[in-house]
Amino acid sequence: MKLTTLFTYTFFATSIFASPTSERWAKQQESRDLPGELFHVGSPVDFGNVTFAPAGGSNVATNNWAGAAYGSPPVAGQAYELVTGQFTVPTASGISSVVSIWVGIDGYGNNIAIQGGIYITTDANGAATYQSWSEWYPDAPVFYDQGTFAFSPGDVLIIGIAVSAGATTADFIIENQTTGINLDITFSTTNTANAAIGQTVEWIVERPGSLTLMNFGTVDFSNTVAQTASQGVDLSNADTLAIRRSPTDNIIIAQGVKTGSNSLTITYLGP
Repeated sequence: MKLTTLFTYTFFATSIFASPTSERWAKQQESRDLPGELFHVGSPVDFGNVTFAPAGGSNVATNNWAGAAYGSPPVAGQAYELVTGQFTVPTASGISSVVSIWVGIDGYGNNIAIQGGIYITTDANGAATYQSWSEWYPDAPVFYDQGTFAFSPGDVLIIGIAVSAGATTADFIIENQTTGINLDITFSTTNTANAAIGQTVEWIVERPGSLTLMNFGTVDFSNTVAQTASQGVDLSNADTLAIRRSPTDNIIIAQGVKTGSNSLTITYLGP
């Protein structure tokens, strides 16, 4: 992607976040308890026994994340303020499996994570549930059902997070490019000690907790943009992340691969 196009898209994404919520899609913020789930849908990366790799294009195996991430901003002393990405919603498959697809700020090597995206589950009969969500880890996630924001397999979504370093409130935007609807949510942490740091940024497919990762096929992120106060960042020097089957082996079950300066493919490789 040309630099001018990158900043055009960044300006577009920034203008979305600046739009008053009352002028956009009507929102209903609902918290929901998911039976039997004693984990966060989004959480900081779990490196297991792998040493943290700083930004610079390393390949990193984790217990829960596949995709791409930066471990520091491009300019010392600045912080990430915006991250966006676009992808097509995969079709749910299998039984009793989950997958979460999101973008976020912080969480890659620290214990705060400001995230938003979608969450797909199947039950023991293979029935699928599609939800969007936001989370300021370690606070509990908030889920938005299909009545609040509707999307289906095959829909093209743009998701983004905007937050300033030191802030305790962030914006989550999700737009359905296929149907034209969108949801703009402001969410906060309940603990000022967990204010945004803005030192890492991510585009992720996640296996939440130790549950079975759904066979999602491939997730292709495009228009991947991160922004500090003065600079846009593409994927050129981002780390690529893979999910191990378990903390005790190195069998990879999902792998992120950069396919361009602003594109990323995450592929399911097996149970």
